Amino acid sequence: MSKNPNNLHSKPAVKHEFSDVEKLGLSVSTRYSKIVHPDIESRDIYSSLYAIHQQINEYSPTCDFEGFDWFVSTIAIVFELDIDQTIFTLKEFSRWEMSMYFWPRCVAVDKNYLSSFEIVHTYCHIVDSILEAELPLVYSALTLSGITSSQ
Repeated sequence: MSKNPNNLHSKPAVKHEFSDVEKLGLSVSTRYSKIVHPDIESRDIYSSLYAIHQQINEYSPTCDFEGFDWFVSTIAIVFELDIDQTIFTLKEFSRWEMSMYFWPRCVAVDKNYLSSFEIVHTYCHIVDSILEAELPLVYSALTLSGITSSQ
């Protein structure tokens, strides 16, 4: 396990103001969470998701990651909106090198970790390998048509 030195491990800084897109993402995540966890009240779901996103955003105030962080919401839903467990898991997960492929915020926080070209190249290579192994006919058809599967 290799460490990813990023700001998610520092102390909280400034309060993050949510954009309209992030508020919409919280609302959509709340609706989905209500389906997955019908025993939890909607306002409790929203406040838990809000608190989790707020804490993650506080740990990376200089991050220029734009949009809603769906990965954080997904992990929160998996852990039944337990704030402490979700934050702990995300902090630990962000230390793995492979986390950059699943959680774009890890790369956005530490620009020097890998260039975006390296990430895209590696990710596309992984997609090509999986497609070639699991769906060889689709892979062959794409190759014969002159399109790589990762396009």
